[in-house]
Amino acid sequence: MGRRLVSQERAAADTAGTRSLTLRLPLPPRALSPNGSHGHWRVHATAARQYRLRCRLTALAELASRDLDAPRFGRARISYRYVCCGRGLRDPRCTPQEHRSPCLCDYQPRDADNAFAACAKRAQDGLVDAGVLVADDAAHCALGGFALLRHRQPCHCGGYVEVTIEEVAA
Repeated sequence: MGRRLVSQERAAADTAGTRSLTLRLPLPPRALSPNGSHGHWRVHATAARQYRLRCRLTALAELASRDLDAPRFGRARISYRYVCCGRGLRDPRCTPQEHRSPCLCDYQPRDADNAFAACAKRAQDGLVDAGVLVADDAAHCALGGFALLRHRQPCHCGGYVEVTIEEVAA
């Protein structure tokens, strides 16, 4: 039957001649923060492995919910939007009742370079594992952009990383 595209992606492919896909991935765990010591190396390695698996499973679940086969992007430009709550765990006004439980253990960075370092590598590995990307090396992937967005009020969404993958010409 071939590849099936949702109407928005089909319209984008018809007008621009390229394919694109936007996925919403979970926030990385705090143990992947590049700042500070997080204990034994095994804590970091376990968190990295689990986040890579979470990204893979989330990508597969989103593709299945959209009734899409995994699109294999040969060469792609990847853009990230890291969306988190405005208040972090150190703020006494931030209580567990304001958030869904996953938000309490997820990484709420102070600056964009730390947010990028915490999520990009494992997220791209998870997308390769899910079959969305052929490979994540320099020949197949280019960085499109990165934005760190914070809600001023508690967001109740738990935060997320929005990944947009656009096919680029060879």
